[in-house]
Amino acid sequence: GEVFAWLLSLTGTSGLLTWMSISVTHLRFRAALTAQGRRPEDLPYRMPFFPYGNYIAIAIACAIVCGQTTNVLTADPFSFRDLASVALGIPLFASLYFGYRYFNKSGLIPLDKCDFGLEDED
Repeated sequence: GEVFAWLLSLTGTSGLLTWMSISVTHLRFRAALTAQGRRPEDLPYRMPFFPYGNYIAIAIACAIVCGQTTNVLTADPFSFRDLASVALGIPLFASLYFGYRYFNKSGLIPLDKCDFGLEDED
């Protein structure tokens, strides 16, 4: 019953946050590729509809998370348990992400310094 509903909400929100992260990472990857003078045409696979597909995926995931949260916030009667079950994945994701960055003293790598594991093909 209730435990299943909590796990279902948590995994749903986590899945959406994962796809948002993948989209943001792909946008940064392509920006770094361009910043280093590499051509996207040299990639063995290029995502169709880039970058619009990434932006659409991010927007849809945000809309779903906001819609779920709005649905819980406007429910009558309001239930903090329902809000926690829907929104628990967001602070969990943020704490894991920023906790990792803090404890490993890592920051965003400048686009021109990203290592693709490729040697220059001059």
